[in-house]
Amino acid sequence: MNNEFSWYTLPTVQSKDHSIVFKLCFLGNSIHSILIYDASPRFGTSWGQHCQSSEQARAQSTLDWLEQSSDEQSRIIPANLHCGYDEKSGFGACSIRF
Repeated sequence: MNNEFSWYTLPTVQSKDHSIVFKLCFLGNSIHSILIYDASPRFGTSWGQHCQSSEQARAQSTLDWLEQSSDEQSRIIPANLHCGYDEKSGFGACSIRF
């Protein structure tokens, strides 16, 4: 892409009905952001199946998983976490920017 961004995808985390993907984005040698999303097939697996409501549900499912993934005392949800549907990319996810 001729830019300084590098993306690394970690192995998918399978948890009940969630397939959680973590993508790390580096700018040069520093972490720039983390993208987290539910890759479950129920939200579609191709652009031919794309719809805004499914992507909004994907973002909500990801947030639900984050909230349920730890007990209440140890739950850490960063203040810079953003979950929702991005109209520009047409994708629903959670992200953390640094």
